[in-house]
Amino acid sequence: MSLEELPVEALKAIESIKSECTRLKPLVVVSCITYNHEPYIREALDGFVSQKTDFPFVVVIHDDASTDNTANIIREYANNYPKIILPIFEVENQYSKRNGILGKIMHQARETTGAKYVAFCEGDDYWTDPLKLQKQVDFLENNPDYGLVSCGFRQYYQGRNEFGKLSNFEDKDLTYDDMLIINRIGTLSVCLRRDFYNLYRNKYAERSSKWVYGDYPAWIFVASQAKIRQLGEIMTVYRVLDNSASHLSSIKQKLNWVKTRYDVYDQMSQLAPVSEGTYYKAEYNRARLSWYIVALTKDKTLLNRVMKFYNENGFRKQALITKCMYLFPRLKRLWFYLDAKFAPTPRVYR
Repeated sequence: MSLEELPVEALKAIESIKSECTRLKPLVVVSCITYNHEPYIREALDGFVSQKTDFPFVVVIHDDASTDNTANIIREYANNYPKIILPIFEVENQYSKRNGILGKIMHQARETTGAKYVAFCEGDDYWTDPLKLQKQVDFLENNPDYGLVSCGFRQYYQGRNEFGKLSNFEDKDLTYDDMLIINRIGTLSVCLRRDFYNLYRNKYAERSSKWVYGDYPAWIFVASQAKIRQLGEIMTVYRVLDNSASHLSSIKQKLNWVKTRYDVYDQMSQLAPVSEGTYYKAEYNRARLSWYIVALTKDKTLLNRVMKFYNENGFRKQALITKCMYLFPRLKRLWFYLDAKFAPTPRVYR
C-alpha cells in the first residue's frame, strides 16, 4: 500500500504533524488509537499532558471515526495543548477494513515526527505517573544496549468498577526466552527505540495485519535483537472492558485469537536460540493452542503433530481430549472448559 492510498484526511493530518514536528523536534512520540472512548478519553489525555519531561514529546492520537463525543474531546485538548496533542480524525472507520491500513497510517505518522522513541497507550487506558516518560527515556539514554523498557500496570475492571489484584512487578531484565513463553508487558507500559519497532514492521507488517493482536509479537522481536527491561514501578492503568478486543467471549473470536497465537509461535520461535526448557514449554503451549484449531478446522496433519508431541511426553489425557476434539468438533465449548480447569503445567524439561 503506497502513501497515496491512505485516506485524504489522514494524509492532511500527517502533513500537519510533519510541519509541527519539524519545529518541535520531539524525542518521543506517543502512539494512541481511540474509537468511541468518550467515557475514558479524558483520563488518557490527562495522563499525556501531565507528563513532566526535560525533552519535547508529542502524542499522535488517531480517532477512528468515533460515533460518540470522543473526537470533540480530542479537539478540545488539541486546542489547549497544541505542542503535545497532534490528532488524526477519520471520517470512515479504518480498523474494520482489516487490510493493515490503520497500522500504515500510524506508522507513517510516527515516522513523520522523527522521534527517537515510541510509547503507546490506547484511548481507554491511562498513565498515572507524570514522570513515566522521563524515567523510561532516562533509562534508554543511559543504556544503549537496551531496546525497550516497560513498567508495571494495574488492571481496572470497568464492568465491576474496581481494580484487580495488585501484581508484583520487579526491576529486572526480561529475556527472549521469557517473552516467548508469556507476554509480561502491557502495551500502555512500553517505551522503545523507534528503529527496533521499524525493523519489526518491515519484516512482519503484512503478516501482522491478519493477527488479532499485534503488540506481543513486537516485544518478542525486540527481545531477540536487544535487551529489554521491566521497571518495578506501577505507572499505568489497563482498563478491562467487557467488549474489548483482548477479552473476547464468542468461540469464533477465541479461535481466531488462538490461530494468531499459534502463528506467532511459528514466526517468533525462530528468531534466536533458546534453552531446551524454553523450547519444550513453547512446544507444549503450541500443542494446547492446537486443541482449538483442530476443533475448528479438522486439520489432520496438525492433529497428528499434536498427538505425537503429547504421546512422546506422557500427556495421555491431553492426547485423548485432542483426538475427541477432532472426532466431535461441535463440543468446542467443552474443550475451553477442560483447558481452563484441568490442563497441567508442563512437568518435563528436556
